[in-house]
Amino acid sequence: MDYRFVIHSDITDCYGSIYTHSISWALHTKKEAKKRENRNNNSFIGVVIDKHLQDMSHGQTNGIPQGSTLMDFISEIVLGYVDLLLAEKLSVLDIEDYKILRYRDDYRIFTKESYEAERITKELSEILSNLGLRLNPDKTRASDDIVKSSIKPDKRYWISNRRIAENKQKWLIQLYLLSERYPNSGTIDTQMREFLKVLKKSKKKDRNLETLISLVTEIALRNPRVTPSAIAILSIFINRLPNKKEKLKIAKKIRQKFNQVPNSSFMMVWFQRLNLKINKTEKYKLPLCKKVGGSKEKIWNCEWLEGDLKKVIDEATIVEESKIKKARSKLAEKEIDKIITKKNYYN
Repeated sequence: MDYRFVIHSDITDCYGSIYTHSISWALHTKKEAKKRENRNNNSFIGVVIDKHLQDMSHGQTNGIPQGSTLMDFISEIVLGYVDLLLAEKLSVLDIEDYKILRYRDDYRIFTKESYEAERITKELSEILSNLGLRLNPDKTRASDDIVKSSIKPDKRYWISNRRIAENKQKWLIQLYLLSERYPNSGTIDTQMREFLKVLKKSKKKDRNLETLISLVTEIALRNPRVTPSAIAILSIFINRLPNKKEKLKIAKKIRQKFNQVPNSSFMMVWFQRLNLKINKTEKYKLPLCKKVGGSKEKIWNCEWLEGDLKKVIDEATIVEESKIKKARSKLAEKEIDKIITKKNYYN
């Protein structure tokens, strides 16, 4: 109600671009952290974090790992520092009538005048640049329609084009068309989860199981972020096939499809979970999958470690056989909740 203009933007490859020294700057101020006597001062927690991150990346100072709550927290330290620097800069420039919403590396800048939004974006860009970060020009857009621009294009498309599906096949076709237009979007992720919820409750017999399985597989191929939900859906459909022979045939076709995707390790790990109760003895090339199959495959390169620490890592057991034995043919909701409720690998 208070503002007329909004600029949307986010940071390009945020985690991969974070300058590890900037963690110390955020925690101890740049002036203190850059003093010669403080650069290796282990009483500075920022220095300790910086060293550990460099050790994880062969001494590189650019980029932190992605995918854990700890790294989310560390990135928030840096981005919170950006917030502080920006607020101080705007105060100096006497810019007060604005509102900025940030979710992780995603920004919404609201102002009453367009030139103020542009000025704030410019100042933000300069601050980020000093930390090795930059705004994504392809995702930076301005609008004077705050309501419309606050709804992502994929969600607008779904709201305006969705029709009440009379059956599962029509619903999946709608999702497939959505995924073609807006691949890997948040809306396709949300709607696949919704389909999964409805499917679990459905008692209606499906006469076209192979068609349904084909549609779900194609959606997963084009949208890696929905792989956990897609595998859960596939496990339900495959469980409804009449016999073991049919299940083996379909599982083989799904694997052949997944193998067509470059860098498909993530999908293959989930496929192995789907396949555990269909063909547990199937062979895989991926080290992590081999580990689940009982191999003594080494997952990590630990040659840079020495002594007891290397031995601990080499001999660590990461596969719980008891859980493999208890696993059911249909994926339990709790198996995917930890994955699909996190916001998410591909933002």
